This record gives sequence, structure tokens and C-alpha cells, in this order.
Amino acid sequence: MDEISRFIRKIDGFHMISTGEEGFFNFPGDPDWTYNGNRGTDFYANTELPAISYGTYHVYPDWWGKTPEWVLNFTVQHGIAQKKMGKPVVWEEYGWMSPEARLQYLGTVSNYTRLQAIGSWQKAYGWMSPEARLQYLGTVSNYTRLQAIGSWQKAVLDNKLAGVQFWQLGISNLSFGRSTDDGFTVYLDDPEAKTLIYDHVKKVNAQNHM
Repeated sequence: MDEISRFIRKIDGFHMISTGEEGFFNFPGDPDWTYNGNRGTDFYANTELPAISYGTYHVYPDWWGKTPEWVLNFTVQHGIAQKKMGKPVVWEEYGWMSPEARLQYLGTVSNYTRLQAIGSWQKAYGWMSPEARLQYLGTVSNYTRLQAIGSWQKAVLDNKLAGVQFWQLGISNLSFGRSTDDGFTVYLDDPEAKTLIYDHVKKVNAQNHM
């Protein structure tokens, strides 16, 4: 990563270069696999490379066996890292499965809606729709998307992260119909879109004085 980022910087001194990584930490001895270096990455070491412009992290609690509450602390830790390193940190990917996808792929359910999960993360990102969670995980969740994502979005704002890019945006009025739904897709005409997309964009712009 150091070699290729320096190479890019040599070609274009004004190019924004990032890591595109999951954002796992390397704190030896920590019981959590996302923090103890088990995956072979080190968020601090990678982001502090001289040619790297900003750090990134991803969060998919459905796939990782984590809760929406766990995501909030993971976001706080990246906010702390942003301050310590003096470099922007962007929450590059996040999602919460739909109930259907969770049941299909994980065999479980969740009581959290996307608005609840992602909304809290954004103020602290996706959360599968219920349909996707049922399909891919074979599970259900007590969290809706509004509950899960809503809390994450709140965490983003509270920790003043440089930005967020949820996975993934869907378009409905294409010539062939709707764009692909992998279980994490939030379509612009979904009722959830007002809170998770339009309202959150306004809050981010206001925080950044735009």
C-alpha cells in the first residue's frame, strides 16, 4: 500500500488517495476480531502512510455477526482515530439487510428497521432490508433499517466524521425497471429514503456549512 500510494502521488501530486479498507484495528490481545489484528490489517498504520489522503472503513453487521449497538462504538473509535491522525475518515460502506434477505441468507430475523439502525449510525453504515436478511442469512432481526441505520447516521454526525457512503443506492425508473437489489439497497422512492438519504444529506451539509 505504501509503494503504490507513493507511485500514484508521484504521478499526480493533487490526487486524493485512500485505502478503501474495512477499517479493522490492530490492538493485540483485544477479544474482538475486528480490533485485534486477526484480519491482517492495521487501520492506523495504513491511514498514517505519507501518501494516503484519508482513511476509510466499512460495516456490515449482518455478515460479521455484530449488533447495531456494536457499530456505534466502532464508529466512535474511527472518530477518535481521525482526531489522533489529523486525517479525514470516511465511512465508505455500510448496510443493514432487508428482513427477507436476512431470512434467506442468514436464517434469522431482526427487530431493527433500516431507519433505526442506519439512522443512529449516521448521527455516529448499511443494514440489510428484512427481505434480504431472510433470503441471504436465513435470519430475522428486531431492528428495522430506520432503527439501525438511523442510529449509525447520528453517530457519524456526533463524531464529526468526514463523510459517509452507504451501500447501496437504488434507482427504480430505469428502462429495465429497478436496479439490482442485493439486500442492502435503499431505493430513492422507498419511504425510508426520506430519512436515510434526503434528511441525512441536509444534516451533513449543515454540519459542513454547505
